[in-house]
Amino acid sequence: MKKAATLLLMAVALSGCSTQSDKWTGFYYPEGEPNQGKAIFETQEFETKGLCEQWATEKTQGNEQADYFCGFQCNYDNSGQYACTDAE
Repeated sequence: MKKAATLLLMAVALSGCSTQSDKWTGFYYPEGEPNQGKAIFETQEFETKGLCEQWATEKTQGNEQADYFCGFQCNYDNSGQYACTDAE
């Protein structure tokens, strides 16, 4: 019984160690999305894709060169870049 309880506690503890976020991340590029190199951008996390798109639409309003996208479960990859499981 103790062994089963210990395994259960370890599974619960490890499940909290995930590096993936279950949120949508908005990426806002005031100078347009970059094709190469580093770019100035701003990010913010949201519970839903709709909230992400609303934020991004408000950020780009009045700036014709601005661009954005919303990504799901975004995290830094090994190269220091954001990697998302779904990006639109």
